[in-house]
Amino acid sequence: MDNIALTAQSRPTDLRARDLRRKKLIPAVVYGQGFENLHLQMDYQTFRRAFEKATYSTIVSLDVKGAKAVPVLVHDVQYHPVTDDIVHVDFYAVRMDKKVTTHIALEFVGASEAVKQGALLNINKHEVEVTCLPGDLVHSIEVDISPLVEVGDIIRIEDIVVPKGIEILDHADEPVVSAMELKVVEEVFEETPAAGVAATETPEGEEKGAEKKGEE
Repeated sequence: MDNIALTAQSRPTDLRARDLRRKKLIPAVVYGQGFENLHLQMDYQTFRRAFEKATYSTIVSLDVKGAKAVPVLVHDVQYHPVTDDIVHVDFYAVRMDKKVTTHIALEFVGASEAVKQGALLNINKHEVEVTCLPGDLVHSIEVDISPLVEVGDIIRIEDIVVPKGIEILDHADEPVVSAMELKVVEEVFEETPAAGVAATETPEGEEKGAEKKGEE
């Protein structure tokens, strides 16, 4: 089990969130079953680096100054709609003896013979929903794509080799990745008259009239 440490401080209740952000701090809350909510603040860059490693599937040891470290999962990260900066974080306090439900990223490894021959690797899922004890969580689950030998081959949820203790909650026959035929789209160009040359048509009646006038 990966474990990432993160330090935070108690947040004064009279301090507004926007005031924290001006100081490059992020407001956060910790909650969980049977756990008294904690309102915190933490350094922006420190959290950003920790979150890049932890994502939503790694236990974070949250060290709150003046209190015992709490094992948590990042439950939700809110972003500013314009700047895309992190503006708030929700942590979920976990009990190491009780199962949690979260999402784990899929990591595609190996080589596909179908792709080598020109097929398109079509990824349907980038993560799966799982349940397990916190101690069994992993950062990602590997999916070997070598069984994709021919166009049309599919790897489904039931084909994934899952680490011990983890149960995937997604439907067993849901496709994860497949080898698809790479279709080449041909562009059809209509022939157009050369520049400066006008395309004209002579109505059939006029042509015959011209012939008669010549005969006369």
